[in-house]
Amino acid sequence: MNTHLKNIAIILISTVIGYASMGLFITAIQEWIFNGVSYHKSSLTVLAIAGLGTFLSAVAGGWIAFKINSYRSKFSNYAMCILVILETTWLINTHRSDNPIWFEVAAATSLIVGILLGCNIDFFKKDRKSFSAFAS
Repeated sequence: MNTHLKNIAIILISTVIGYASMGLFITAIQEWIFNGVSYHKSSLTVLAIAGLGTFLSAVAGGWIAFKINSYRSKFSNYAMCILVILETTWLINTHRSDNPIWFEVAAATSLIVGILLGCNIDFFKKDRKSFSAFAS
């Protein structure tokens, strides 16, 4: 198989699996644990805990995509970010969400930050090791 086609296939597969994993984790937190989360119906405590869980779901999904991609590139994570933007735009434009626009944009922003953080977790670990070796 052509190397470029193989790399593209790996990026697509890692994007799909990472995004699906993130969606599954978000569904588990927002729907299964809290029986649905809404700006208008949920308490501030539920919004805060579900928001943190949603952010951590994005971190996990970004990490999974990057691991499947075998550290080749962050293209799968960038593609996941684009999917978040497209999905949020679609939700807002079709009025499928009863939440305020600022709330949806903030949620999408936290997902994007989480996805990008997820693909950098291993780099933070490596940096910490180099700093500890330097300090010794």
